[in-house]
Amino acid sequence: MVVRKFLWKEMERLPEGLTDRGLEVLLKKHDEAVYHLSRVKGFLHQIKQP
Repeated sequence: MVVRKFLWKEMERLPEGLTDRGLEVLLKKHDEAVYHLSRVKGFLHQIKQP
């Protein structure tokens, strides 16, 4: 959860010169990071189960 909060805080501080394309790529990479974090969380939860 801490990593997700950090990612959102970074999204709130976008550079002034960010282009539309840069924002598009950043949003895509953010979504990918959140997706992978969810998968890791699921995996860790799964291996904890007997």
